Amino acid sequence: MKQLFTIALLSLSSLYAQDNASLKGKISNPSNGKCYLYVVKTDEKTGQRKRETLDSSEVTADGRFAMSFQVKELTQASFDDGNEQTTLLLNQGDDLYLTLNTKMFDETITYTGKGSEKNNAIKNFMLIQETLGNDVYGMESKKDTATIFSFIRKSYGELKGLMEDYKKDIPELEGYLQSEYKMIDKEIEQTKSRLLFNSKMEGLKGTNLTDFAGVDLKGNNINISSFKGKTTVIDFWATWCGPCKAEIPSFKALEEKYGSNINFVSVGLYCEKKDWTKMATDFGLKNNLYIAKEGEKQLKEYDIRYIPRYIVVDANLKIVDALAPRPSSGDLQKLFN
Repeated sequence: MKQLFTIALLSLSSLYAQDNASLKGKISNPSNGKCYLYVVKTDEKTGQRKRETLDSSEVTADGRFAMSFQVKELTQASFDDGNEQTTLLLNQGDDLYLTLNTKMFDETITYTGKGSEKNNAIKNFMLIQETLGNDVYGMESKKDTATIFSFIRKSYGELKGLMEDYKKDIPELEGYLQSEYKMIDKEIEQTKSRLLFNSKMEGLKGTNLTDFAGVDLKGNNINISSFKGKTTVIDFWATWCGPCKAEIPSFKALEEKYGSNINFVSVGLYCEKKDWTKMATDFGLKNNLYIAKEGEKQLKEYDIRYIPRYIVVDANLKIVDALAPRPSSGDLQKLFN
């Protein structure tokens, strides 16, 4: 009797361990020889996010793949073809077939089989969200914030209405959509904040640069107005800022090419003076200026929240562009005169 009971337990254990969901499909123009299905989990102690693979599969010459895995509950996962990713929801018993063409990855994704309804809805939702984001970005060049805000209210209001319909029609999507709802609200506020900021900076063109001061590498006081007489490019950066440091070689290259006619001024802020002194010395730029924390209020008008940041002024210290392109873009020199 005991032996039979043990066998029964082993049988149940074996049954439980079996994969209870699958994802198969075909990739046209595969970009890689392998694809992956993974989840991202957050460590409760460290807060770090870690990628855990549910399964992976070789991709055959004609683009076919097959994966099977176990999920205990409705799970948000990502499919990765080795080049691009897409989000999907997986549940016990799902038997999905995915097709896509890498030439138009997101646009060509289609699911069939059990579990396809919720994932086709997610695919459509993500495409609409991306399109709206691109539309807003495209409208930014017109600098008409009233029109853009009206578009945001109308378009994102319709998107939220679609989400409510999805929640009614496909109950499995409720948790996912609630999370996306919060992200959309956050995205809208960030977009509005950025547009207002950009509009404010656009309004500074042609105005006089407010003079500000700091110290140079020798500890001497120096005012930005001392560079009057030439077009001046001002770079705001900090020692801990990776993107700032990544732009320095391009900034230095421009100084070497145009430095006889253009002032290039490197302004360190939001960091310790000793760290700035060492790093600014190592960079070897001609004009260096450091602003301590107590002096940062001088820059309030220019709202230097994000760095690296570049401002270009003409020979009379009138602002040419308060949000000038990064040196590495190849567009900054177009502002030189």
